[in-house]
Amino acid sequence: MLYDNAKNLMLDELALTLTHVALLDETETEISGGDPAYERQEINWNSAEDGEITASNEPTFDVPEGVTVAYVAFYDSLTEGEEYAMHDVTNESYGGQGTYTVTSASIDLNA
Repeated sequence: MLYDNAKNLMLDELALTLTHVALLDETETEISGGDPAYERQEINWNSAEDGEITASNEPTFDVPEGVTVAYVAFYDSLTEGEEYAMHDVTNESYGGQGTYTVTSASIDLNA
């Protein structure tokens, strides 16, 4: 059995790595384009508690026309970098330029 203090230690270290969040389409490809242009957004994390970390901010993205947001992914940099996790979300299609806000994010080692 892994105790919460060990889970919290791991998650706090992971939070130092997962610095940016991205949006992916239904083919799991990061979206691009738009005016203003899409780009990854910074994500901040609360300290781990009870084996879980939660985001302390709500990243907002510019999303180009004709895109469907299907996944949110977590990276270690603004561009390029390593993808560490991906979560499917309810598909949201954009008929025109718009915005998408990640209203909550968490990583739970108890799930």
